[in-house]
Amino acid sequence: MCRGGLREGLHAGIAGLANVNNQWLRGRSGPRFCCSCCGQAAYAFLHLSNRLRIAWHSACPVCDSRSRHRGLAVLLPRILGGATVRQRVLHFAPEVVLRKVLLNLPGVEYRTTDLFMKDVDYPAENIERLSFPNCSFDVVLCNHVLEHVANDEAAIGELARILAPSGLAVITIPGRWRRRQTITFSNTELNGHYRDYGIEVKALFRECFETVEVFDLHALDHAPNGRSYGIRPGDLAFICRQPRARLA
Repeated sequence: MCRGGLREGLHAGIAGLANVNNQWLRGRSGPRFCCSCCGQAAYAFLHLSNRLRIAWHSACPVCDSRSRHRGLAVLLPRILGGATVRQRVLHFAPEVVLRKVLLNLPGVEYRTTDLFMKDVDYPAENIERLSFPNCSFDVVLCNHVLEHVANDEAAIGELARILAPSGLAVITIPGRWRRRQTITFSNTELNGHYRDYGIEVKALFRECFETVEVFDLHALDHAPNGRSYGIRPGDLAFICRQPRARLA
């Protein structure tokens, strides 16, 4: 068998294994999981696959949330809750499941933006060259966006620029965190990604922010009644605080 045929056969095998397991799970009862985005309890979440791997217990069968969404749905209320002043929050490429979470938080002035999406407050905004004035927001949420951006350094600089001096950015990106280096791709055919990050990305964030906390969302995987939110180990959130001083 040629290399291309072997690769396609492997991909089909991965997808088939995920589908077989999903069919088996549909007949099971007794909730072990709970979705922090929609509240659905289930015996299991759906397994998903791409060309490379299976993501076990990935998608909520009701709202289609993924591990990172469910982790952020627990983290964001903790970060944003308890503020004594109204917080201006900007959400890039807003997912429906997280919109619902943020819209229900008290004291939040919630706004959305994207380059291609029409149903946002600020359409046609390029994250590499944003039109917002300096210090326009208190919090920005950027969930799995930077890997789709050609110039991620410019994008991170723009996130810092539009934040207030005491502001923070919550950023998630795909990566392999036991690997130091970021891997760049010669094309974006696989999921539209320009790169797969390594832990050296923390230094890139520190060029624009005074403090960068690396937080494993799996630490929040404690649903009521001993259940799991299905938050994978190694789903990291980079919590970046205090944008560095600007020259302009």
